[in-house]
Amino acid sequence: MGAFHGFLSTYIILVAVTCSQFENLRASLLGISQEQETQRLKQENGLAYEVDLGSMQEKINACMLHHQKIIKLKLLCVSMLIIKLK
Repeated sequence: MGAFHGFLSTYIILVAVTCSQFENLRASLLGISQEQETQRLKQENGLAYEVDLGSMQEKINACMLHHQKIIKLKLLCVSMLIIKLK
């Protein structure tokens, strides 16, 4: 019984970490979106604002890598559950 509770605790922690990482990723993407919208509004209003596409691409790439790490963690959770249920 103790081993099952240990597994369950570990599994719950991994699921919670995965969910919080998805929230962090969502916040990062929202920040990129808001930054892009701010740049667009400044350009529409005739304000001189230089768009740094390289920086924007780096932020998007970082989000993509973060997403891949989250998926790997999620797969670890599922693998643990499958192994435990066998």
